Amino acid sequence: MEKKKWVLSALMAAVLLLGLAPTAMADDDGSNDVDPEAIAKACIKRVNRAADRCIAANDKDADRTVKVIRKLLAEGKVKLARRVARRAVRRIARRSDLCVRYIKNQRNRCVRRLLRLGEPELARRVAAKCNQRIKDVRKSEVRAIAKIRRAFPNTSTVDSE
Repeated sequence: MEKKKWVLSALMAAVLLLGLAPTAMADDDGSNDVDPEAIAKACIKRVNRAADRCIAANDKDADRTVKVIRKLLAEGKVKLARRVARRAVRRIARRSDLCVRYIKNQRNRCVRRLLRLGEPELARRVAAKCNQRIKDVRKSEVRAIAKIRRAFPNTSTVDSE
């Protein structure tokens, strides 16, 4: 009886391992998709979603920060307004850096996968789209920081203590 349980357990483990093997062997993103166009489309979709979220968050963060700064300046709390601005600028820069890093990682993974599938032209187009989205994120960062700086009568006040 004990031997039957052991054999049955070993058999169940083997079935589980064999059943999960295709999943474990899936490519980078966990899919078994080998259609290069579908792979490129999925990569671009992930990159666009991340970039759009980051750009929207930068804009929203800048808008909120400007409202707070204006209120603080109206109350005469200039030092506190500067501190709020510096924190927001750091937050926006950090968020943008993380977004750019994510996009670069996605770009590299997708390009490698497409090259392995023998699609250098498609890989080039995906890389170009990802590079454009990186530029979009950086532009949103610059725009958001400029908006915060413009909230002060003297634009250099954010950087000075």
